[in-house]
Amino acid sequence: MNFEHNQEYSSGDWPTSVIDESSIEAMVHRFYGLIREDGELAPIFESRIEDWPHHLERMQRFWGAVLLGHAGFNPSPKGPPPTLHWAIEELTVAHFDRWFELFDEVTRELFVEERAREIQARARRIGQVLSTRAREPERWSRRLA
Repeated sequence: MNFEHNQEYSSGDWPTSVIDESSIEAMVHRFYGLIREDGELAPIFESRIEDWPHHLERMQRFWGAVLLGHAGFNPSPKGPPPTLHWAIEELTVAHFDRWFELFDEVTRELFVEERAREIQARARRIGQVLSTRAREPERWSRRLA
C-alpha cells in the first residue's frame, strides 16, 4: 500500500476500526497528498521538504510511535519536532487550523468514528505544542529579543 500524493486508494477497505502499520501508512500518504494540493499549506511544506518519500517514511514512524508505541522514531538531526516547527516564522494559527481540518477529513475517511476521534485527540495535543509560537507570539517575541 504505497499511495502517491494524488493516487486514490481502494475505498472498499475503509473505514476501519484497526490502527496498525497499514492504516497508519494510508493515513500518512492520504493526508500529505492533501497537504501537497492545498493552497495554504503546500507552499510551506514544499519549501522545506526536499525528499518526500523520506518524509513520508519518517511520518509513518512518528505516527507508529504515537499510536502504537513503536520504537524507531528519532528526531531529525536538525532538532526535535517542536523546535523545527517553532522556527518556521510564517506559520500562523490559520495554518494549524487548516492542518487540523485536513487531518480530521482523512481520519474520518479511513477510520470508524471512535478511532478517528482517538487519533484526532492525539494530533490536537501534539499540535498544541507545535503551534505554541503561532498561538503565543508575544511570548516568543520577548524570548527572541
